[in-house]
Amino acid sequence: MEIDFTSVPAPVGAESPPVRARSFITVSFNTSGAKVTQAWLRQSNFSSRCRHISVERLDSLAWEDLRNIIGNARVGVHFVFAGPQMDIYAARALALSEGAIDAEITLLETEIRDRRVYCAHCRGTTVTQEKIGTITTCSGCARELQIYHHFSRKSASYLGFMANAEEVT
Repeated sequence: MEIDFTSVPAPVGAESPPVRARSFITVSFNTSGAKVTQAWLRQSNFSSRCRHISVERLDSLAWEDLRNIIGNARVGVHFVFAGPQMDIYAARALALSEGAIDAEITLLETEIRDRRVYCAHCRGTTVTQEKIGTITTCSGCARELQIYHHFSRKSASYLGFMANAEEVT
């Protein structure tokens, strides 16, 4: 049974009014993210400089590259992350940890396929395609986790806790 609500903020669509900035750093994840980014940029301030980075997904290599890019950014830069929910929220969390603020970040969500689930027991993170309200197996401790609707924007993951923990065995 999937629920219709989470604590994930509503994403900004490509049709939303663009922000003004001295320069943009846009990061698109997969082809759907690239298309949405281009549509968004067409509506933005063309006098601004724009650096576009395109990656398939936010793996460890892309993570380090993005950390360096964000760490070297200056005041007046606006970040645009476009693509699947799992990648854009992880990129957002990275940007915030490197000193960016929410007003400097736009998220353009294209899909929700994979989810990160944080295990409250072993503190590991599992990537799954299971829906909110269902159960997945933790990749760290092998517990059966209930995927709760709470979403941590800091860790870019949903909360997972042991399913049926109250049952006596």
